[in-house]
Amino acid sequence: MSNEKTISPKVQSALDMIENKEMTNQQYTNLYINASKYEHITDYEREVLTDKLIGILRTKFPKQSARMLGNKSTVAQELLEEVMVELKKDFDFSNNQVGSHVKVGGSMISGRDFVAWYISYKNSKGWNSSLAYRQKTPEDSPYLELHHRQVSKNTDFEPEKKEYPVQIKEQAIEDYKMYLTDIVE
Repeated sequence: MSNEKTISPKVQSALDMIENKEMTNQQYTNLYINASKYEHITDYEREVLTDKLIGILRTKFPKQSARMLGNKSTVAQELLEEVMVELKKDFDFSNNQVGSHVKVGGSMISGRDFVAWYISYKNSKGWNSSLAYRQKTPEDSPYLELHHRQVSKNTDFEPEKKEYPVQIKEQAIEDYKMYLTDIVE
């Protein structure tokens, strides 16, 4: 089988069914297992099918999908834990006014984001910088988000926000270190 990026009529039919037919958790799970194992489709078709099914399973059946697919937050937490370990080698977090650990984002708790975890530093003058791992929906690609701001009612400082694909996390980390250099006490 070739690995070109085309969808066969058989796979398109399965995608149409996934998109248009309401199914149970078990039916979606069976389709996922079958798509993962089926030998007569291309790697590209397999990826399209499984990505679609993962999105549906994570959205419609979050508890059941976590058992089968793993915790949706594991990658975010592990990545940020590694960053925090690296940062603590170069910066003294003892004067951090907020916790010096990986924290769950309010946007994930409220359901606005599928995944949202972050690390942050805030000094005694109200300067804050954070690095977050976000994923809006199960279908969206995750990204890193960097914030730098002064948390004060009387500030003229315009908050800064930058987004980075996870694939260039090194650049996001370097930019975060730059901000920390200015605010860590």
